[in-house]
Amino acid sequence: MMEPHKSNRVTVLVKIVVLLVMCFFMTAGHSLRSKPEILIIGDSISLGYMPFVQEELATLAEVSHNPGNAQHTGTGLKNIADWIEDGDWDIIQFNWGLWDLCYRHPDSAVQGNRDKVRGTITYSVEQYAAQLDSIVSILKTSDAQLVFVTTSYVPEEEAGRHLEDAIRYNEAAQEVMKKQNVLVHDIYAASKAIHQEWGKGRDDVHYTVEGYARLGKRIAAFLRDQLAQAGKIERPKPTAAQLAWQEAELGAVFHYDLHVFDQKPYRQGGVDGNRTNPISNHQMFNPPRLDTDQWIRAVKDAGFKFAILTATHETGFALYPSEVNPYSVKSLQWQDGKGDVVRDFVHSCRKYGIKPGIYLGIRWNSFFGVHDFVVNGEGDFRKKRQAYYNQMVEGMVTEICTNYGELFEIWFDGGASHPALGAPDVLPIVKKLQPNCLFYHNNQLAEARWGGSESGTVPYPCWATFPTPYSHSGDTKPDHLTLLKHGDPAGPYWMPAMSDAPLRGFNGRHEWFWEPDDEDHIFPLDHLMDMYLGSVGRNSTLIVGLTPDPEGLLPAPDVQRLKEWGAEIDRRFGTPLASTQGVGEELFLDLKQPTLVRDIVLQEEISAGERVRAYAVHAQWEGQWQEIARGTCIGHKRIQEVEHITTSKLKLVIEHSMAVPRIKNFSAF
Repeated sequence: MMEPHKSNRVTVLVKIVVLLVMCFFMTAGHSLRSKPEILIIGDSISLGYMPFVQEELATLAEVSHNPGNAQHTGTGLKNIADWIEDGDWDIIQFNWGLWDLCYRHPDSAVQGNRDKVRGTITYSVEQYAAQLDSIVSILKTSDAQLVFVTTSYVPEEEAGRHLEDAIRYNEAAQEVMKKQNVLVHDIYAASKAIHQEWGKGRDDVHYTVEGYARLGKRIAAFLRDQLAQAGKIERPKPTAAQLAWQEAELGAVFHYDLHVFDQKPYRQGGVDGNRTNPISNHQMFNPPRLDTDQWIRAVKDAGFKFAILTATHETGFALYPSEVNPYSVKSLQWQDGKGDVVRDFVHSCRKYGIKPGIYLGIRWNSFFGVHDFVVNGEGDFRKKRQAYYNQMVEGMVTEICTNYGELFEIWFDGGASHPALGAPDVLPIVKKLQPNCLFYHNNQLAEARWGGSESGTVPYPCWATFPTPYSHSGDTKPDHLTLLKHGDPAGPYWMPAMSDAPLRGFNGRHEWFWEPDDEDHIFPLDHLMDMYLGSVGRNSTLIVGLTPDPEGLLPAPDVQRLKEWGAEIDRRFGTPLASTQGVGEELFLDLKQPTLVRDIVLQEEISAGERVRAYAVHAQWEGQWQEIARGTCIGHKRIQEVEHITTSKLKLVIEHSMAVPRIKNFSAF
């Protein structure tokens, strides 16, 4: 017989177990539901773009479609209750219209008996609106967020539909949604533009695969934003390294290599290019007056916050004494083989408060016969040399990450490829040894992205988010180039844009390396200011290419222009007329007295992500508010030149945001 106190203990344990089991079954539906669920209801158009929506949202949500084709609102009324009972939906996106406005005649030989000349319309616009209203009332019995998608474009020669009807039915639908307080995603204009290039023809409402892919991406982006706004998924935010990189705003990249000393124009590709032809005599590297302090003082005068040095470029020659790469300064007569340009550069950066970074060119190496990461040769001979090269590169990355203290950025020019493609495996080395630096970049990860040109500017808008964690896959496609330039406001990955250009890029030239008699091609000051406004002023970090000469000095004209540039930036943006910050949809800026305003500077608190999607700036004039500027993306910084206006008060209105706007800076200049 069990003792009383033991019996009580067992009873308590049994009760606890029962409670735990009950809790499990009560919460299982929620705990096992790892992703938000989206239901798409629609006709053949939504069936066409459905796979692309699923692909775009694969890591974020479970996306389903109603069984088959939802046809017209009559079919919808008959089946809608059954369709929405199938899941616990977070979002229900729905659309009817193309079938409702279709004319059909029993004697028509066209597919679906379409005939807009002799036929009868399926439902009048009044019937369509009434039935759509009833459908929405049923949809509202669910807890889902509702999104109505407008009818897509109807081409003029379509056999059973009139182009004008699509517009009329969309207007009727929007009235229903306004009454029912349902969100509308208006895709008509976008679908028309897509159809004109990727439609199946002027007599067909459907799209090619490419057309459906483009529609799907647009639908997915909208749904992704709705999930984020509802808190169903987390919006991307910068890492500490990305935040520091964006806040730095301005940086320099110093290009220095063997061919600076040959007194010949630099050639990258072609028969005589440095990517394919090794330098005949590396002993030509002999800068008698090397002064990295002078380089960095010039950068400091320009207001730059970080600097990067090409430790290796396309010749393969290393500017530091490598233990694993014999083709380095260690083999030089210069400084008896004891020189170390990387060491001197990093020390100078720290001396003047500039954050140091290193650029490593591993995609090309003319000395070792490497082109696009692949070592020349065939068969087992090439395989062994490739293994040696990969091991050498990994050793060099280890040296750079170990021997020079904390680095701000490590830049692999042209990317670093992927070890699965046979390239060196550099990402884990950098992340282990330099966890706080910005990694740029390979097929696995890009913590920043190239902004699509070497003009030193990006187009507007330029978002810091991107659809993939890597940036250069598919970069030969025109649309990918557009994506690099603009980013993706609904992208799930934080990847801010880099604008880059050489200082000697004026008047048709584009010189990353020093060449004799090239001073006339230094950008004029006004061009540099335009570059600043078109990069930093558009949410992009600007990196300017500088090149020391054979003496080891940054040329005096370059130094002077950098000093002038820094002074002009400070003159124009160093002291605001007034500044404020705050949280919410409206911010007011009091200038105290009527003052001439030329520029507006806006900044979000991007540590919380990019939230603003549309804004307007108003100035008070004679007691009335007048709009003087508007835009979409703010991000880290948006500089907006305005028509010169005299005012004493300014107002920032956030017209659309994905969460509560957090404005770090609202200033007038």
